[in-house]
Amino acid sequence: MAGGGLVGFCLVCLMLLYGLVLSVLMPGLLVNYAHEGNFGSLFKVGAVFGKVRENAGSFFMAWVVALVFGIVVGIVLVFINVLIGWIPCIGWIAVLLISMIAAPYTSAVYSHLFGQYGDKAYGAPAPTSAGVSGSLPPAS
Repeated sequence: MAGGGLVGFCLVCLMLLYGLVLSVLMPGLLVNYAHEGNFGSLFKVGAVFGKVRENAGSFFMAWVVALVFGIVVGIVLVFINVLIGWIPCIGWIAVLLISMIAAPYTSAVYSHLFGQYGDKAYGAPAPTSAGVSGSLPPAS
């Protein structure tokens, strides 16, 4: 039993470390993918770390704000669940609907924050296909 508990504790520590590294690495990779537009850009870990290092202030500000926002939304959802989740059927449906509204909203905030980082990190607009940018009328 003690050996199983120790192994479980070590696995939880490894999962926390993996989650932390992934939470820092994934947004940078997604921003790089959005900028370059090809699947291979998701594997340019060195270039992504270079961009994150160059723009560490804006990246980690977006990361911390996204983390705090996610925690606050989670706490609010737990509070709503405690208040109305005990009501059979109607309360359960209300909690489900509120959660379904909160998830895309949280994702939009996360995407906007890292989009701002991408704007500062890359500056230039993403490359376009040949002929696409020329076919649009000029802005007036």
